[in-house]
Amino acid sequence: MRKMMITVFAFAFIFSTGIISAQNTSISNDSQTTNASASGGTTQTVYYVGNGGIWDNWDIYSYNLIDSTETRLTFNPAIDNHPVISHFDTTIVAFSSNRDGEEFDIYVADVMDIDGTATRLTFNDDYPDRHPHWHPDGHHIIYTSKDRPVMVTVTQQATECSQPIILHVIRYFEGLNMIDINIPAVIVPLDIVSAWDQVADPGIWILGDSTYVGHPSFNEDGDLIVFTAAIDGQGKNWEVYTMGFDTITNSLIANSLNRVTFGPNLPGIGNTIKMTGGASFSHDNTEIVLNSTRLTGNSQIFSVPAGASDLMLDITYQRTFHLGNDYVPEPI
Repeated sequence: MRKMMITVFAFAFIFSTGIISAQNTSISNDSQTTNASASGGTTQTVYYVGNGGIWDNWDIYSYNLIDSTETRLTFNPAIDNHPVISHFDTTIVAFSSNRDGEEFDIYVADVMDIDGTATRLTFNDDYPDRHPHWHPDGHHIIYTSKDRPVMVTVTQQATECSQPIILHVIRYFEGLNMIDINIPAVIVPLDIVSAWDQVADPGIWILGDSTYVGHPSFNEDGDLIVFTAAIDGQGKNWEVYTMGFDTITNSLIANSLNRVTFGPNLPGIGNTIKMTGGASFSHDNTEIVLNSTRLTGNSQIFSVPAGASDLMLDITYQRTFHLGNDYVPEPI
């Protein structure tokens, strides 16, 4: 009963807004939900993950909006996360999971038999691949990957009387990749710097390794990407970006990077992480729906014009006013 209560509450505003959002709220500390996706058609179904009170064992569930039926779809003891249904073929789901190792990889499966048909697309044991999202063509998937290696220098003091020890180690920073499910061995890196006009917009991005990227997705035409990023080197100050995508060459369009949101950084907000993210385009490509902690400290849902640049969020863009946290909205 508790799981059903939290599910209904998490999607309570679907019918009035046309947007779904997973609300990461705990009831009696034994169940949580997050990361929602929807499939269209005659029967509207929401796909999300829940943990049943076990933090390191998240599974994928479906929720039928017509008859309020909830169904658990995975039973793997690992973490299955970020499910997203292909709008080209609503029988196929992409998701991230660590079911075959310590780090997350990207999988695709038949949505009605995920555990039995899960096909692993990426094989990275040193870094996570997460946040998959389908291109409208039905066979390309964009996702985030912490696979950009960089050599860093670390200084260690062995003893008070010895010289410092200089170590050169490799660490990884996060970027965007794309994969074709028909030829999964070929991974296409999407270098955000290649879309950045460093002369006209020098302050919206950075060179180097201090970037964090999350939740990329395409517009309905497949020629624009929206994503979330923090360029502060700490992952504490996130904004929403868009950039153009060439559907012929499967590459980013030069000088198309745009920072959609910028602030506010209000004093007195208890949450030290300024997160504006989890963004998706509306189906008519006129709006971007997103979540943000910037006004209240907890995460609420907002919608802004898709063509906005450096827009400072305020209450006129706010769509939910919950005491908990609303994350990763997606129009249905």
